[in-house]
Amino acid sequence: MTSKPLLDMNYTELTQWWNAYREEEASWGAYLKEPAPVVLTTIYAQLLAEGSIPASKENISAAKRHLHDLERQGTDAFPWIFDEEKAHRPIQFIEEKCKPSKGDFDQLVLQPWQHFVIGSLFGWVHKDTGVRRFREGLVFVARKNGKTTLISGLANYMLGFDGENGARVYVLANAEQQAHELFDESKAMVEKSPYLLKKFGKPQRNRILFNKTFSRIEARASDSKRLDGLNTHLGIFDEIHEFKDFKLINVIKKSRGARKQPLIIYITTAGYVLDGPLMDFYEIGKSVVNGIEVDDRTFYYLAKLDDLEEMDKPELWIKANPNICLMDFVNLVNDWKKDKKSPQERADWVTKQFNIFSDVDEMSFVDVATINKNNKVLDIETLKGRECIGGYDLSETEDFTSACLEFPLETGEIFILSHSWIPLARFDRDGHQERL
Repeated sequence: MTSKPLLDMNYTELTQWWNAYREEEASWGAYLKEPAPVVLTTIYAQLLAEGSIPASKENISAAKRHLHDLERQGTDAFPWIFDEEKAHRPIQFIEEKCKPSKGDFDQLVLQPWQHFVIGSLFGWVHKDTGVRRFREGLVFVARKNGKTTLISGLANYMLGFDGENGARVYVLANAEQQAHELFDESKAMVEKSPYLLKKFGKPQRNRILFNKTFSRIEARASDSKRLDGLNTHLGIFDEIHEFKDFKLINVIKKSRGARKQPLIIYITTAGYVLDGPLMDFYEIGKSVVNGIEVDDRTFYYLAKLDDLEEMDKPELWIKANPNICLMDFVNLVNDWKKDKKSPQERADWVTKQFNIFSDVDEMSFVDVATINKNNKVLDIETLKGRECIGGYDLSETEDFTSACLEFPLETGEIFILSHSWIPLARFDRDGHQERL
């Protein structure tokens, strides 16, 4: 390894560094080329806790939470125990029975972080009843980290191999199309696996059935017309960063009553909706893993960069991208060196690749950093009589009416004077002046 910053390396140097890095990671099990013979949940937690694998502060805390729970498992104060066989069972199923629908791979190989997620969700059970500890789980990771493949395989497991008669597995999203993307992956896995195809039969267009236990997988969305009468065994919310309210989430939560050990998984990247359900879950998750709040029934995995300075340290990108060893890292670094110069491209990287919440999306003209850099003060009286360019946007119903004046200055800079107004009817309806 070299001390030269990765962003300063040329293509050849970076390729050499990356090949050496991957081999080193593989040599001690941080990167798996073939399925592990045992569940790695606790091993991964130890690696994070001791700092062997870079991880977000929240995931280090989540790892320490797991290790602390092992020390007190099976006590009167903490009646949960970690069953390694139950933890490994769904992992083995995905690796042995589910076939990847994309790429040139013949077999799925779950990585240590995926062992931690699935092993935690299924391995922690009540010491007397054997019922699963976790009823909900938030899996918060950057894009292209195998979320869809992982959860699609898990959906097939819960359909026919979790011992639940009449299991209802719902793939859920903000819109029908998004829900079907994950459902279609589960469907493709069945169609490519001779074992599952024989077990379940050929999937239908909108559902996968397991007639032996009267179970099925279906896709549902917030814009679905039929949301009543659900009976959830597993609910998978895909990309909940797009959700603006709890409507569908509450429907699914309330549909678990008849189930012995239902599970809801929220799997997502960061997003731009800063007042939606994801932000609430995320803030609660940080408090739980840090021991500020107590919630023994919800699992959290929060993979993200800890601050914006780490964006220029690709060796730390694994914090947000635990599947980094399976990515085209060299081209990823080169793309970042180019894209970060554009505010729009940079905003997308911040949110989707580094998994940091942002109030600036890919449609924004400038990002917050650029605005702050140009946040200068000018006496408005000096603008009197100056030439300017004006523009306005009139509201039709409840949106803002806005007007803007741009003043070219002698320095080559442009002073912008803008103002927005909200309709009185909306103000009266909301009744919360502090929100405006």
